[in-house]
Amino acid sequence: MTDKTYPTIILIANLYEHYDLQYVTATTGGGHATHSYHYLGEAVDFGSGVSNPGEVKAAGFTGQTSRDDFAKWWYQESKYLTELIHTKAGGGGWYVKNGNRVPRGYYGTTTENAHKNHNHVAIKTLKMAKALLTVRVQQLLHVTVDGIYGPKTVAAVKIFQAKHGLVHDGVVGPKTVAALRAAQGWKKV
Repeated sequence: MTDKTYPTIILIANLYEHYDLQYVTATTGGGHATHSYHYLGEAVDFGSGVSNPGEVKAAGFTGQTSRDDFAKWWYQESKYLTELIHTKAGGGGWYVKNGNRVPRGYYGTTTENAHKNHNHVAIKTLKMAKALLTVRVQQLLHVTVDGIYGPKTVAAVKIFQAKHGLVHDGVVGPKTVAALRAAQGWKKV
């Protein structure tokens, strides 16, 4: 059975400063083929112009810069990704297939043109999604970044949770993610 990584991808995205300025499409629909990573629960589209009523989770930003920054952030951790498709304004962009960075044109003109207004991110296994979530938590808590949710990271998360009035169980869920955002001074728009 295929892992469903969509909820973890959303947690990861919430740990990026500009997440609340993005549209987010639901896992299925939006014109995606039924064999796509979206239908498998492994991909999310983040953008400033995705127009799928009923699927939009967050909205309010129409600029290109935030989407470029967002794609670049995912690209830096490309080894965890199944796919990243981002067409950068003025040409170029960031593209990943099965953890490897690939050149513009890899996905073909039709696919690249279809991604002019949003970033596509797919992570195939829950193990990889959780490792990337761990990387981002380690970065924010200033713990050695290795993607391994070991004793030092668990301890840092528990200390953070205790300081912020959360159940200090070491589990990084929506409440811990919200507190991490607030601690960085990232406000919802």
